[in-house]
Amino acid sequence: MVRGISAIRSRAIPRVEAIPGVYATVAVFAVAFPLLAYNCAPGISFHDSGEFSLALHSAGIPHSPGAPTWVILNLLFKLLTFGAEAARSANLFSAFCGAATTAFASAFVFRHFSDRANPIRWLAATITALAILCTGAFLEQSFIAEQYTLMTASIAAILLVVQTNEANPMPRWYYLMGLLWGLDVGNHPSQVIMGFLMLLPVIQKRKEVSIFKSIPLGLLGLATGLLVFIYLPIRASANPVMNWGHPSTWQQFLWNIKREQWDTRPFTDAPTGFIAAWFRSYNLFGEMGILSTILAVVGFVLGFRRAIRPISWILFATIPYALILMLGHIHQKGMDLMYIRVYGVRDWHIPLYMGFAMMAAMGAVWLIDMRHKITDRGRIFGLGVVTAGLLAFLPFQFAKETLRGYEVPASYAEHYAVGLPDNAILATYSDNGSHIFGYEHFAKGKWPGVYFTFGMPQNGLNEKNSKGWDIRLKGNFLRYCITAPTQNPITLPYRLTDKEIYERPLFTEFNGGDCKWLGDYCLPHGWLVQIVERKTTDEEVRKADKEFLAAHPELLARPNGPQHRLTQEAMSYAHVRRSFFYMKRKMWTEAKAALELAMEWGPHNPQILFAYASTLEEMKDYVGAEKAYLTCIDWDPDWVSPRHNLALLYAYYGQLPLAKKYIDEEYELSKHAEDDRKVRELVYGKMGLKS
Repeated sequence: MVRGISAIRSRAIPRVEAIPGVYATVAVFAVAFPLLAYNCAPGISFHDSGEFSLALHSAGIPHSPGAPTWVILNLLFKLLTFGAEAARSANLFSAFCGAATTAFASAFVFRHFSDRANPIRWLAATITALAILCTGAFLEQSFIAEQYTLMTASIAAILLVVQTNEANPMPRWYYLMGLLWGLDVGNHPSQVIMGFLMLLPVIQKRKEVSIFKSIPLGLLGLATGLLVFIYLPIRASANPVMNWGHPSTWQQFLWNIKREQWDTRPFTDAPTGFIAAWFRSYNLFGEMGILSTILAVVGFVLGFRRAIRPISWILFATIPYALILMLGHIHQKGMDLMYIRVYGVRDWHIPLYMGFAMMAAMGAVWLIDMRHKITDRGRIFGLGVVTAGLLAFLPFQFAKETLRGYEVPASYAEHYAVGLPDNAILATYSDNGSHIFGYEHFAKGKWPGVYFTFGMPQNGLNEKNSKGWDIRLKGNFLRYCITAPTQNPITLPYRLTDKEIYERPLFTEFNGGDCKWLGDYCLPHGWLVQIVERKTTDEEVRKADKEFLAAHPELLARPNGPQHRLTQEAMSYAHVRRSFFYMKRKMWTEAKAALELAMEWGPHNPQILFAYASTLEEMKDYVGAEKAYLTCIDWDPDWVSPRHNLALLYAYYGQLPLAKKYIDEEYELSKHAEDDRKVRELVYGKMGLKS
């Protein structure tokens, strides 16, 4: 029976076989990098890409714990991009790391089959590369400024070192493993879980290398790698434009490292159905395709007989990561079903997809081996068929995910700035608004007269602590709120004179939060609102909106054909925020129109549909509201909220059995939330039942 790498030491294979397949690595990288680079976004993209691009532009610090490895390597890479702007350079670095991931993973499989004929080895490596490049999530992350292809490249590099140590165990490999591990943690904190993989070679090769050598050397390498975190306080002291957490002090450094930027919750408080929604988000067939997924399953099953050690390395590099990521987000406050379903978590899954792609290539070889008396010519033919199948699928995935010529984020920032006075103060809080506008403002020097900051004037305002917006609240926000180092990632301190606070108009994205009255002090301004120091009338609001949109009709553009998912999400929520403003003011006709446009951009989004149903209910369109609530439940059966409103609607109409059915379901989904308990008591009381 052929056992791949296990044959390296049992048969007289030359020692040169104990190093990675350099030719395979170079060849795969030489093909993959131009493909990925050609399809990269030309500039900023949505979500955190604007933030990372601005961090690179200013040699700054992105969100905690600061990703120092990513920043340092990007700064070095930018030296090779011949003056490309930061966003373009960061996108190309993701493509570079994506190509490195593909090359390292292919080299691992190439070397695993070192006892096979060279054509078989090359085909196995090619299948690995194609299976990775046929993964939609991997492609998307290779086209934008993000951390995840650097993560997969690091994992694949560690796997190569572990594989090298298997064939030629030496103390230095343990130091190298530890060093790569430390650098990987410096890119993303989830990689602390790679310690499980590090233990495997320590245990498996303890006879060749004493644990009294391997463990200290591994820890020394880890400590060396973790030195990248020194970058944070050194660079923060220079106060770069992007400076999340401002970790120039010990207190703020610990705040960054401990990721206190995000609140936590007990595991028991996670939404009902969270784990099921998380597993559904893997979508293996949709991301990798049918062929790669089936072969990965075959590789997983046969690997336990054919190559238990290499399969165990792949599994320990990916499965613990996937589990700890899921548990971490169960524990993270604010992480709900809508985040998983709509915002998307596909980027977090690509290490798992990489592991599956490697097992798919190995599975293809082993599956063909199962046929008795098969010749090498037959193996080559079978692997060639698999390669052809993946090659046929590849153009469809690239066409679906490509971001070449993707200029939407830049125009999105322009839409924020439309009509802003030269002396405006703009405070944004959403990822797309803050990161994208911030990059265009600071890195490209656009709108130089605008005073831009990350911030949320609505934050902390409610019925109890204030009754209306005035110059004092405006001053408090501009003097104190936006200067909190844990709230604002932009260069501090910000300084505005009293005269500027009084004279400069303040614009923001509208959210409202718990403050029911803030909308009464606003005028619409395209996708933004202006907060003024007096109450505004509905007539003023309608007039201002009509005149502004007549001058800038592009802000109400409708989707023209299929749109990239990032575009759909960003555009839909721009209109949702407009609807929030009108809902706060109880201007239901305007809210309905904004939500209908949001649903055109973001179809099948239950969160938007729920707001639409609530608006229809306020407009006394109870039949339409009922239909919309029921559709919300169909789209996302585990989501808490639609049943609550539906039960109240049925109770209002006297349909008590239906009201009881939906409030009982809601009560269980919400884990006996107080609001649901009150509605349940109301319905049960009307039916003469005990709740």
